Amino acid sequence: MLKYDKNLTGFSRNLRKNMPPAELLLWSRLRRKQVLGLHFC
Repeated sequence: MLKYDKNLTGFSRNLRKNMPPAELLLWSRLRRKQVLGLHFC
């Protein structure tokens, strides 16, 4: 497992807040088990 890098927190937060529509749709379907019945957190 990689060691946590606190310098990446802002970068990661920005990526999550500014997802393109296709990525938002993908994650919403993954969370609701709509892809092969698999669940992702």
